[in-house]
Amino acid sequence: EELMLHQVTDGIHFMQMIYGTGMTLFDCEYVREPETATHFVREFWNEEQGKNHTVGSLTKEYASMVDFKHLKRACHKNHKKTRRRLASEYQQQHHEDTTSVVDNDGKRRKRDLMSVLRVPGTKWCGKGRSAKSYRQLDGFGGADRCCRVHDTSCPMWIGALQSKYGLFNWRLNTLMHCSCDRRYIYNVLCLIYLNINAYVIDQY
Repeated sequence: EELMLHQVTDGIHFMQMIYGTGMTLFDCEYVREPETATHFVREFWNEEQGKNHTVGSLTKEYASMVDFKHLKRACHKNHKKTRRRLASEYQQQHHEDTTSVVDNDGKRRKRDLMSVLRVPGTKWCGKGRSAKSYRQLDGFGGADRCCRVHDTSCPMWIGALQSKYGLFNWRLNTLMHCSCDRRYIYNVLCLIYLNINAYVIDQY
């Protein structure tokens, strides 16, 4: 399927939209950062310099593509729809895993659904965390420390399957700003423990 990337700015806000066949919106990003908008304008100007363009009035089709209110509403609607779909898929996929187990006193309880979305043997790796305190780790203590550092050492982060800064995190692990991730990934201790579990490696 053919995809089209649409980027637009008003000088303060910056938007990226990914469309498929029939202008179906697949994904989008809305950023309220003048620096990002300025960088985009500069790069666009550098690429377009020297090209021969005829400038005229925008057609109705193109006018709608620079309507920020319309694009922002479409982006938020797309993210809500995606979250609902993902939640439904995870409920179906892990329905059999949320089995009932017997406690020592004979009562039945359901295993926490969130635990299904975490790496086995950890309290910090995956969707959410089950640790009651910062010091609490599970069986794979090394991997757990690694994920704990990843999730708590950066001031700019997006939780698993959550929206923040106009972005949606599709992963089951916390996403951090690139500068934080670069510092983190070169931590020798983490590199050692990331080899413990292939799933953890895949997350980073």
